[in-house]
Amino acid sequence: MTNMNPPVLRLGILLVCAIQLNAAAAADDGSRTSIADLEARILAARKTIKSGVFTIEVSRDHYCDVSYHIWISQDGRVRQERRISNESQVSIFANDFAYYYSSKIGRFENPDPTLRPPIERIPVKLARRDELPHLICNPLVAMFVPLQYTLLARYDLDALVNGPGRENIKVRDASWNGLPAFTVAFTLSKTGDKYEYDVVPARDHNIVSWRSTGTLHSNAGGAHVYENSVSCELAQIPGSVWFPVHMTLKRIWNKKPELDEDVAITTEQVNNPIPDKVFSLAWGNVPAGRRVIEKSMYGNASTKPSTRPAPQAALISADKRSWIWPMRAALALCLIVGLALIFGIPQRLRRRA
Repeated sequence: MTNMNPPVLRLGILLVCAIQLNAAAAADDGSRTSIADLEARILAARKTIKSGVFTIEVSRDHYCDVSYHIWISQDGRVRQERRISNESQVSIFANDFAYYYSSKIGRFENPDPTLRPPIERIPVKLARRDELPHLICNPLVAMFVPLQYTLLARYDLDALVNGPGRENIKVRDASWNGLPAFTVAFTLSKTGDKYEYDVVPARDHNIVSWRSTGTLHSNAGGAHVYENSVSCELAQIPGSVWFPVHMTLKRIWNKKPELDEDVAITTEQVNNPIPDKVFSLAWGNVPAGRRVIEKSMYGNASTKPSTRPAPQAALISADKRSWIWPMRAALALCLIVGLALIFGIPQRLRRRA
């Protein structure tokens, strides 16, 4: 047997290694492509719901229950009625303004108009749905982040699914209630928190469960380990896709159970027209004669109050309202001094005479 020329042998070894590396790279690209395609289908299925009306009941251990009634229009308008204990909180995002008012039961009907809570409004382009006082909790984001329902206001559909800042993304086969499923796992590069979710293609690519774990560092320097798990039950919306109807969240804090949350979602209708009146003060239980105060609820002093009349009431701007009572006090003082001058001085002059 003739010995192979060493340069030729080395060249052959290099060719074999290159083929293997190319095959591994192709497999990795194929995996990433399949994950991208899978997550694109997940997002596309949920986005088929363009509008809808939902009621949500949230029950939590050691916390008061919260209920929501929310109308979502295809053009971006939203009305959310949130009830916490005996207080009602209403946010309306119309085409021009965002409105907010809150009141305990009975205060709307107070005989003294000055004791009725005012309505605040701000140009809609300056309003934030993910900030106080609104915190619009969009049910269409349900099961897209493994957090309690009240925190959905701060997240979009693609915050984690096909979101930025992820690494070590992997997918593997799984099953759910006897149906084929996929488990997608990834790590957030910024925090190191680990996430996994299960998705069922046969159920319109709904995500049916999440698991997440990570470490939170407090300002005092301590570290806290958390574990969140979320699961759901699905039902098919008539004429539309499968959608969560019941969600359960469990949170473990430093290896101890910290929160159990139960969320029931009722879909009243989807992709049907919603009357324009819903996204105005003319809808609901707002009585006539309510004061509407226009101001920036986020401390934007550069925002000038609008001179347009507010619905159902004369507009009182934030700037004007700040000096109404001092001005009234000054006028009253002037009146008292005037009366004293008119009636008091002649009497003293008569006494001197």
